[in-house]
This record gives sequence, structure tokens and C-alpha cells, in this order.
Amino acid sequence: MALLNDLVAVSDAHFRRRVLAVGPGEGFVTGQSVAFLTYTGKSRHAVSIVNTNDEGRSFLLHVASSIRVIVLAAWALLFRTPQCVYLSTSRSKLGAIKDIAVIALARLGKVPVVNHLHGITFASFRESLGPIYGSVVDWAYGYIAASIVLHQKLIAQYARYPGMKISVVNNFVDTDISNSSANRNRDDGSINVLFLSNLVPEKGLFELIDSVKALLTEYPRGISLKLAGRYLPGAGMSSREVEARFLQSIAGLPAIQYCGFANANEKKRLLAWAHVLALPSYMKEEAAPLAVLEGMAAGCYLIVSDFGVLPDLVEDATAAVVPARDTVALQKALTMLKENPDLLRTAGLVNPKIAYERFSVARYVSAIDGILDAVSGEVTR
Repeated sequence: MALLNDLVAVSDAHFRRRVLAVGPGEGFVTGQSVAFLTYTGKSRHAVSIVNTNDEGRSFLLHVASSIRVIVLAAWALLFRTPQCVYLSTSRSKLGAIKDIAVIALARLGKVPVVNHLHGITFASFRESLGPIYGSVVDWAYGYIAASIVLHQKLIAQYARYPGMKISVVNNFVDTDISNSSANRNRDDGSINVLFLSNLVPEKGLFELIDSVKALLTEYPRGISLKLAGRYLPGAGMSSREVEARFLQSIAGLPAIQYCGFANANEKKRLLAWAHVLALPSYMKEEAAPLAVLEGMAAGCYLIVSDFGVLPDLVEDATAAVVPARDTVALQKALTMLKENPDLLRTAGLVNPKIAYERFSVARYVSAIDGILDAVSGEVTR
């Protein structure tokens, strides 16, 4: 038995890499931060974290945060001697500065870098840069050994870097979210619709509200909408202006309820309540939102827009894909469910199976671990 334990210890030591993970950790909750914390918390590697999460802070605090990140990354690279850097990158001009600095430090130490893109707009971001800043970004990204994207269609985001290996790793759904469709009342003709995301206009927020309000005139007791998330700026409005418009749009409508920010327990309760998860987003950064996968795992019928890779995300699932910014199309999709309630029952049977086959946490973490294994085992450039 002692010999067996020794062999296991040797095997673990062989496969465990020292990884410096730089990305949005604890703090303001976004899909990217949840993904970063899920991977770093469950990886079999020995992971050290430098937290870049500075969402919601002023410009000066963003600058101070970037300096802190660069200093901590330099210290970790010097004293913790990682075998690989795992970087969850930004797509903003200010955020890219710290990414460039971290990559440059890794290059100086000959430590390979794996970049994880949680978005769909790197190519357009790169094109928006001037020739000087753009050349600096190209110099930095030219050192990256491998990049991870969320879908096959996003491989082209890094087409300008022929030496970079690209891997597709699907996003994931938390295994704690269970299929609770058996507990939902689907026989009284009512439909419970859930919007589970930050309250940003470009998420299709107001189009969804308007479509439900229109249906309420026809079915006063036949539909309910709950919305959970934080107010964020968008469509030229500040977060306070979004809040004011939102509260005004649902005033006097008890069937439409704002639930605030949903923590893990509240999220499960809302998903157990919902028959439909709706995210008709056209936000430019929308890639593979966790909310859609969570709705899928919970057995909800899914309504998404035809924007980005959202249609691919719900492929084979029981779902409706509607044109972005189209309130009438949203209303028709919801009306169809009123007329065809069997679609809700089908969603409860089909969608959880797809979620757990394609989007498990174990598959997600294992895939990233494998990429870091391959890269850290190679000779760095």
C-alpha cells in the first residue's frame, strides 16, 4: 500500500503544473469571473491567482488596479517559477495594457502563455487600435502559445497570429443546478419567463419587457416575468439611467418583477420557478452566456436572439431563435408557447440532457488542464 501511495504521489507530481492564473477573480460577478474562478478552483494544477477584477471602479482605480496586477504578476513569475501563465484577457484599451505587461514578463522569463477569450470581439478590438498600439498588441500576442475560444466560429478572432494554436473549449453549467421541471405547474396555462443576466439594454432587456407587456393585454394572468441582475450602463445610458428607465417600464405591473442580483441559491430558486429562460441579446461581447446553459440544464425552454453564436449554443435544444431587437418576434415566440404547451414539457426532458453531455464543469476544467499540460511541456519561444 505504501508503494502504491508513492506511485500515486509521483504520478500527481508529474501531471501537476505550477500555473500563474491572471484574470477576474473575486469581486464584481460576471460570466468571465465565474468561468475564471470555476477553472482555478477545480484545476488539478497548482494554481496561483492574480485577480484583475476591477469592474465598477473609476478610471483612476482601474489604473491603480492595473499597476497592482503587473507588480503581483512580476513577483509571482520571479518567486513562484510557474511553468505556464493562464491569462483571461481583456478587450479594452486600458485593460490590454496589463495583459501586454504580463505577457512581456512571461516572455522575459521564457514562460509559455495560454490566453482564454471570453467574448467575440478581439478582432474588431484589434482593428480599432492605431498603428502604434496595434503593433504592440501584435508583438505581445505573437508570443502567446495557445488561445482558447468558446466556439469553432471564434477561431478566426486570432487569424492574424499564424503561430498561435487555437483550441475550442465549450463553456459550462454548474452541476448543482438540477432539472426541476417536474416541480413546475405546466397545466394551468401560465408561463413563467426568466431573464437572468446583468441588466444591460443590449441584452434585449427592454424588448423582452415590451413583448411581455403586450401579451399581458391579451392574457392578463397568463404570463409572468422575473428579471435578476445588476444595472449596468449601455445604449448610451449610465447605470442609473438604465435603472430609472427599467423601473418606469415595469411600474404598476405586478406580473413583472425585479429580483435584484441573484446569488447561487437565489439563482437555483428562480430557475426552478421558470418555464422559459429568455436572453434576446445583441450585446457585442455576448459569446456563450452561462445563463443560457443554466436554463438549459434546469429544463427551461430557451429563447435567444440570432446574434453571434447564440443560435449555435441552443442547437438541438428545445428553443426559439428570434431576430435581435425584434419585440414582435419575441411576442410571437411567447404566444407560440401559450398555444403549444407541450414544447415546455419537451424542453424539460431534452434540454438537461444536452446541457450535461456538452457543457459539464468536469469537461471544461479537464480541457483547459490538458491545454496547459501540452503548452508547458513544449519548448518556449
